[in-house]
Amino acid sequence: MERLLQQYLRKKKQFLYPALFFLFVFYFSLPLTLAYFPDQMNQFVPYIGLTWGWLYTFLQFIVTFTLAFLYMWRARELDRLADEMKQEEKR
Repeated sequence: MERLLQQYLRKKKQFLYPALFFLFVFYFSLPLTLAYFPDQMNQFVPYIGLTWGWLYTFLQFIVTFTLAFLYMWRARELDRLADEMKQEEKR
C-alpha cells in the first residue's frame, strides 16, 4: 500500500509542478510584456492581421485547453493507481 501511495504522489508531482510553473510563467508574461514592451506588442504579425498582443492572448486559450487535456490524460493513470490502492487496501 505504501509503495503504491508513494508512486501515486510521485507521478502526480512529476506532472503538476512543471505544468503549474509553465502555466504561471506563460500567463504572467502577457501583462509583463504589455507593460514593458507595448510598442512591440502592438505591431501586426505578418500574414495574420492581428497584433502580437492579441495573438498571445488567443494562444493562452489554446495552451490552457492543451494543458487541461494533458491533465485529463494523465489523470487516467492516476485513477488506475488509486484503484490499485483501493484493491490492495481491501485485502
